[in-house]
Amino acid sequence: MDIISSLPDPILCHILSFLPILHSSVETSVLARRWRYLWTYVRDLHFGADYYDPFYYYTKPRKSVRFSDMVDRVLLMHNGSIDTLTIESNENTSISEHQIDAWIHTAMAHGVHDFFLSDVWFPQFHCKCKNLVKLTLKRCTISIEPGAVCLPRLKKLCLLSNSYKNDRSLPNLVSGCSAVELLCDFDHKHKLVLDVPAVQDLRIQDDTTQIIRAYNISSLVRANICFLNGYVVADIRRPRYIFQFIEKLSNAKSLKIQVRIRRGF
Repeated sequence: MDIISSLPDPILCHILSFLPILHSSVETSVLARRWRYLWTYVRDLHFGADYYDPFYYYTKPRKSVRFSDMVDRVLLMHNGSIDTLTIESNENTSISEHQIDAWIHTAMAHGVHDFFLSDVWFPQFHCKCKNLVKLTLKRCTISIEPGAVCLPRLKKLCLLSNSYKNDRSLPNLVSGCSAVELLCDFDHKHKLVLDVPAVQDLRIQDDTTQIIRAYNISSLVRANICFLNGYVVADIRRPRYIFQFIEKLSNAKSLKIQVRIRRGF
């Protein structure tokens, strides 16, 4: 017996977690009977559409397999818990609303702790999980109704270049994360209302085209705020909201505020 095969299953699963799940980790199932379903217990799953070959898996006659369909199959066969689930799709990926809902449901059912999603459209975003600790949404289009999000143990919420269907979606998301300690919001395009008493680390990159209001950030320790369109600060309609927001940051022990002026109009 080779040395690797003699290792305990948890160690082998940990090793497999460093391999691309779709093109390498799954392939180990052909090594021997013991390896056949071992990949289904990997606790860290990373799916990347940019590195996915649709013709890698096929049957005769040759037929491509969509990235989203392959993600469906892997998640359906997965056993045990999931610590980290990363699904990086892109603008060319075809994903149905049913598939997105199924991915979220599977992640929550397997007790995911760290969930990353990019380039997906949420007609109605629902996410309720007692185990989720970190959530990252990147370049997503999101609509969220009141009460649709309940993440009582979430500590880190990272929002990167998302688009929200209305002004209430972003506040509805943030309000469902009452225990969040790290909040990152970059390039948002809608009103941001902060009522997160547990937040300790706040990082915002804002183009100042929308209003930012902070009602309760009493636990704040660190804040890094960057206003991109510096020329808007001179607009008589904006200073009141900006200065009221900055005043709320006065309790922070570490405060960094940047104003970057974009040249050209």
